[in-house]
Amino acid sequence: MFSALSAGIGLLTTWLKGKQKVTERKQKAEANEQGRRAEFRTVREKGASRFLRIYSYLMFSAPILLTVIAPEQGARVFDNLENVPDWYINTFFAMNGAVWALAETKNLLQKRGQ
Repeated sequence: MFSALSAGIGLLTTWLKGKQKVTERKQKAEANEQGRRAEFRTVREKGASRFLRIYSYLMFSAPILLTVIAPEQGARVFDNLENVPDWYINTFFAMNGAVWALAETKNLLQKRGQ
């Protein structure tokens, strides 16, 4: 009777240890997955910030470059820009500035957290 009881306890102990190992493996897999997701998000956000920089630079320098390459077309661009209402230009610059400020703040906070 005692041997059957000790065998049952041994079996239960082995089962619990196996269950604990499975739980530990799942936790490690979840931690690895979360780490990969965070790394992917960081890389993606850095790429988005780079795209924002390039796009903004091209957006502001394109009319100037066009004026240098094709003066008549560049003059038309600047003439057309004079027809844009001031409220629209101010709103556009405010939105662009806010996007830049948020992107740079996010970059600074990410660097600080590393």
